Amino acid sequence: MNVLITGATGFLGTYVVAEAVRRGHRVRAIVRPTTNVTRLAWHDHPAVEIVRLDLRQRSGIGEALEGIDAVIHLAAAKTGDFYTQFAGTVVATENLLEAMATAQYTA
Repeated sequence: MNVLITGATGFLGTYVVAEAVRRGHRVRAIVRPTTNVTRLAWHDHPAVEIVRLDLRQRSGIGEALEGIDAVIHLAAAKTGDFYTQFAGTVVATENLLEAMATAQYTA
């Protein structure tokens, strides 16, 4: 199964990516554009494709969903002011859901 995982570098996300790979899934891991992925144990695993996206922006999300069978949405902003947290959590989720609806994604 091809799985898209947002929030792949967060506390929970790092473990979810590792477990998905362990179970034989191919993972498209969404990470923030500035993330240093070399610190992640799975950063160079052949079953993991790292995609740098800012989910607060709509561009690129539709393309990231291409060929995906399931989505695990873990992205959230837990630090910063109200707007930063709102944009990184609520706006990001709205953008992902909109892209899924546009792509007629039903998983």
